Amino acid sequence: MPIPALALAVAALAAAAPAVPPLPAGEVPPALRLPAGVRPVRGEVSLTLDPAAERYRGRVRYPVVLDAPARVVWLHAEGLEIEEARVGGRPARAVLADGGLLGLVPDAPQPPGEATVEIAFAGAVDRVRSRGLYAVPEAGRWYAYTFFEPADARRAFPCFDEPGFKIPWRLSLTVKPGDRALANTPAAREAPDGGGTRVEFAETRPLPSYLVAFVVGPFDLVDGGAGGAARVPVRFVVPRGRGGETRYAASVTARMLDLIEAETGVPYPYEKCDVAVVPRFWGTMEHPGIVALGQPLTLIPPAEETRERRLRYATIAMHELVHHWFGDLVTMAWWDDTWLNESLTSFLDSVVVDALEPAWRRTARRRAEGRASALEADVLAAAKRLREPVGSRDEIEGAFDNAITYDKGAAVAAMYERFLGREAWRAVLRDHLLAHAHRTATTEDFLATLASRSSPAVAASLRGFLERPGVPLVRAAVRCDGRGAAAVVRQERFLASGARDPAATWSIPLCVRAGAGARVETACGLVGGDGPEGEVALPFCPEWLWPNAGGTGYHLTALDPAALPGLWPHLAPAERLALATDASLLARRGDLPPEAALGLVAPLAGSEDGLQVEASLELARLAQPEWLDAADHARWRAFVRETWGPRARAIGWMPRRGEPDEATALRRLLLPRVAGEGEDPALAGEAARLARRWLADRRSVPAEAAWPALEVAARTGDAALFDRILAAARGARDRTDRARLLAILGRFERPALVDRALALVASGAEDLRDTAAILRVALAGRETRWRAWELLRTRWEAIAPRLRSDEGSWLVEQAAGLACDPGRAGEVAAFLRPRAEAFDGAPRALARALEDAGACRAARARNGPAVARFLAR
Repeated sequence: MPIPALALAVAALAAAAPAVPPLPAGEVPPALRLPAGVRPVRGEVSLTLDPAAERYRGRVRYPVVLDAPARVVWLHAEGLEIEEARVGGRPARAVLADGGLLGLVPDAPQPPGEATVEIAFAGAVDRVRSRGLYAVPEAGRWYAYTFFEPADARRAFPCFDEPGFKIPWRLSLTVKPGDRALANTPAAREAPDGGGTRVEFAETRPLPSYLVAFVVGPFDLVDGGAGGAARVPVRFVVPRGRGGETRYAASVTARMLDLIEAETGVPYPYEKCDVAVVPRFWGTMEHPGIVALGQPLTLIPPAEETRERRLRYATIAMHELVHHWFGDLVTMAWWDDTWLNESLTSFLDSVVVDALEPAWRRTARRRAEGRASALEADVLAAAKRLREPVGSRDEIEGAFDNAITYDKGAAVAAMYERFLGREAWRAVLRDHLLAHAHRTATTEDFLATLASRSSPAVAASLRGFLERPGVPLVRAAVRCDGRGAAAVVRQERFLASGARDPAATWSIPLCVRAGAGARVETACGLVGGDGPEGEVALPFCPEWLWPNAGGTGYHLTALDPAALPGLWPHLAPAERLALATDASLLARRGDLPPEAALGLVAPLAGSEDGLQVEASLELARLAQPEWLDAADHARWRAFVRETWGPRARAIGWMPRRGEPDEATALRRLLLPRVAGEGEDPALAGEAARLARRWLADRRSVPAEAAWPALEVAARTGDAALFDRILAAARGARDRTDRARLLAILGRFERPALVDRALALVASGAEDLRDTAAILRVALAGRETRWRAWELLRTRWEAIAPRLRSDEGSWLVEQAAGLACDPGRAGEVAAFLRPRAEAFDGAPRALARALEDAGACRAARARNGPAVARFLAR
C-alpha cells in the first residue's frame, strides 16, 4: 500500500507560518489503523459552541499509556486547526496526514509509561452534509448535532477514532444564553462562564469515539416517562415548539426498554435515555444515553399519525435502542466485526416490535423481506462476506452493507435460532452480552460462546456463513430403505451468472418438514461441510418434503415445477414466502420456467394472508415490467388490474373506522400499484380528486389516503398540479412534509415537468439533502429514468461534491441499474466507474450493481418470450 502523502501541517496561523518540518526520519503515517503501543485511558473534551456560528474552539486531554518510547504519537483529526499540542507536558509539533491522521511530534521521544496528550484546536461546523459536528436552522433558530459513525468523530475533535479504543469520556460544553446542552450522560455541574454557561457532564461508561454524542440549541424537553427495571428517565429533545408532535413516540419508547430487557435478560446499561430528535432521517444513531432519531420518524403531527408512521417510528427506534445492548454495551473491536453490532440487532429488533404491537407481524415480514434482500445480493460473484476484512476507509464504509451486514446477518441468526431453539439461542446472546459488558468483542469471542452453549460443530457451521460469501442451493430427495428414512441433500453455490464454484460448501443447519397423510414432523441436522452431500434423518417415510422448515433457512431450494401444485397446500405461510423468493431467483437464472414462477402469483395474491399478497407483488416483478416493450407493457397493466384490482377496489382509498390492520397495510401497497402502475381509470381518477382536495385543505383527506393519492396523481399530473405541490413544499414549516412533497415531484412523467423537477436537484437553490429524493424517484421511473440519467451525466460536478460518501454510493448503485438496457450498458458503466472512486464504499457497490445489471440483461433475453406468453394468456 502506498504511503499517504503528508498534508499541510497545521498550527495557529498556519498560512503565515514557515513550512512545518517533516516527521522524524524513518517515521511514516499509518496506512489505516493507529499503531499499537499508545493506549488512551480516558477522553476529556471541552468545547465552546454556538450553533449559529460557523466555527468553534475546543481542547482535548487524553491520559495514555505508552508501551515503548515514541517519537510520534498518532491519533486522528480531520479538517481541524491544531493551535497547540503537548505530549507528556512538553510542546509537540502537529502534522496532519491524509486519511484524517494526526501525528504529534514531541521535542524528544516520549518514554514508555503514563503520559498525557493535550491539544487545543478550532473547527468548522458542517452545514452541508450532516456529518461530524453539524448545525441546522429551524424557525430562525440554530441547533447543533453530532453524527460520528463510522469515522467522523475526528472531524469534531482530535481523538483515537477506532472502535477498539473504548474508554470513559468527560465532556464539557460552554454554550450561549438560551441554549441547552445535552450529551451521553446527565449534567454533573453547570456554572456561568464568560457570558454563557459551562455544562460539565458525568463521566460516561467506556465508549468508542463514534458513540460520543451531544446536542446544543434552544431545545424543548418532553417527558417520556421511565423504562427498564431501574426506571430510567426517558425524555425527547426537540426543536422549540414541537413537543406536541412526540405524542406517539413518548407513549411507547419507555416501554421499549422494558421489552428489550425482557428479551435479552440484561438490564438497560445506561443512566438515562434521552431521544435527540435530529432534523432528517440521516443522523439516526444509537448513542447511549442520547439516542438520535430523525424528525421524519419521531415528530408526527396528530393528523399524520397513521399506521405507517407509527410502524416506522417503532421499527427504527427499536433498532437503535436494541443497539444499546448490541453495539454500545458490547462493541465490535474493529469494523470487520460490524456484523456483531448490526446483524444481531437486526435479528432482535423485529422480535421486540412484535411484543410491542403483535398486529404488525413485524418478525414474519422482516424475516421474509430481509431473507429475500440478502439472497438477491448474495447470488452475485461480487458479494461480500458477512465478516469482511477491513483494510481501508472504503471498506469501513462498505461494512455497513444493508443487504449483507443487516439482512443476511439477521437471516443467518434466525436460521440458527430455528436450529437450536429459541431459548438456547437467546442464552447464547445473553452470555455474549454479560461476558463482554462495557468492553469490545470479536467474532472469535462470539463463536466461543456459541460453542459452549451448543457444540463446536455448530460454531464451525456459523463460521462458514460468516467467512464465506454466497448462498447454497439445496437439492433434497427422500430415501427410504432398510437404513430408515432420510432427506438426502446435495448443495452447491448458487451464482446468478450460472458460473460454478465447486469448492464452496457450507455446514448447513438444515431443518426439513415432511408429511404423510395427517402426520407432519420437522427434523433438523447439520449437513455438508466436508463435501456437497449430507443427510437429515427422518422419523418416517414421507409423501412430501420441504427442506426449509419455517422458511428461515439461508439457502435456496431447487424446485420441480411438476411438484409445485402438490407441495403448495402443505406449506405454512412463512414457507410459501420463502418458496416465492426462491422461485423468482431460480427463474431469473433459468433454473425454473418463468411461467412456473409467475404461476404462483395468483394463489399468493388471492390469499387471505396479507404477507402473501405482498409477496405476490414482489414475485410479479420477475416479469421485469420496467423493461417491457409498449405492447407487453400494456398487457402488464391489464395483468395488474386483473390480479390485484378487485381487492384494491374493495379496500378503497379512504380508511374505514375499525378496519383490520391488514387492510390498512394493503391499502398502502395495492392502491398505488393498481391505480398507478395498472392505470385503473376509476382509482386513478379518485386519486387525482383526493390530491387536489388535500392540497386545498389538508384536513379534508386523511393522511393515510392523501400521500399515496398524491403519488398516483403526479404520474399523469399537469403543470398546475406540479406548481401546487411545489408551492406546498416551499411553504411547509415541517421539514418532513417538505421532503415528502419534493420527492413526489420526481413522479411526474410529462417531459417538461420531469425537467423542472430535476432542475431543482442541480440548481443549488434548494438543499440537496431535501431534493436528492427527486433524482432517486426519477431514476426508478420507467418514463423518467433516462431524463434523470441525462441530468446526472451533465450536472455531476454540481451534485457530487454536496453528497456524503454513503449518499454518493447509493446514487451510483441505483444509477448502475440502468445498465440492464443492453444498448446503454457500456455508457452507464463507463460514466460511473471513475466517478465512484470519490465515495468510500462506492467502487464495490458499483461492481455489484453492474454485475446485477448484467444478470438483468441475461434474464431479459432468456425469459422475455416466456413472459410475453404469460401476459398474453
